[in-house]
Amino acid sequence: MFSAVDDHKDNGEIQPEELRFTFKPKTQMSCTVKLINKSNLSHMAFKVKTTHPKLYSVKPRAGLIKPYETCEVVIMRQAQLVMPLPREMAKEKFLIERILLLVPEDTTTSISKDNIAALFTSEDWKKHIDKKKLKAVMTTTDDDGCHTLPVNIEKFGARLGDVEERIRLLEEQKNCCSSDQKKSAKDEKRMAMMDGKTTTVVNFQKFAARLDHLEDRLREVQEKCCCDEKKKKSKHLSFFTRCFNI
Repeated sequence: MFSAVDDHKDNGEIQPEELRFTFKPKTQMSCTVKLINKSNLSHMAFKVKTTHPKLYSVKPRAGLIKPYETCEVVIMRQAQLVMPLPREMAKEKFLIERILLLVPEDTTTSISKDNIAALFTSEDWKKHIDKKKLKAVMTTTDDDGCHTLPVNIEKFGARLGDVEERIRLLEEQKNCCSSDQKKSAKDEKRMAMMDGKTTTVVNFQKFAARLDHLEDRLREVQEKCCCDEKKKKSKHLSFFTRCFNI
């Protein structure tokens, strides 16, 4: 039914080469892609793929374009409350596959989309497929209706990244402070124990000094008692000496 044309220089044109979606909260967004067949003899079969099939709706997803004709592909994006960040949009990509075919005129109307889609999964047709990648970009709209490039969104993304970095640093600082507080509490407890030991030593020294003082007093008392006893004995001796002339 089909025969391939290996003329990749005549694969036509895709407009635009970047998909731009105008963001509005809670509103479905759309973008139109024009596939232009510049060949004067060959038909162009195409198939559109996306990395996020649940987020995007593509109509038509596959088709056949006659020579010197244009097909408009409408890509719809689901409504969202918050505008996605550039790093999220960078993951949303599209792939447009095209094959130039020689199709008999009497069979053009009988070709279904399933027949066309089967060409892009067949091993025999893979070498004839021309692929074009498109990226998606989210833009905003000013009050005057002029589209604004997503520079502000990039700045917001950078600012958000800076905030996330600051939060991370604060969390690290908080963890460090908590560990320092725990360490400080342990140090205080250790110092308290040391202070307790020091206090015990000081009290023991005072007790020892007091004990030494008591011992000195006891020695003094004992010495005084000895002196008194000696005096008393000497007194008795002198009395006997006088009485008996010893």
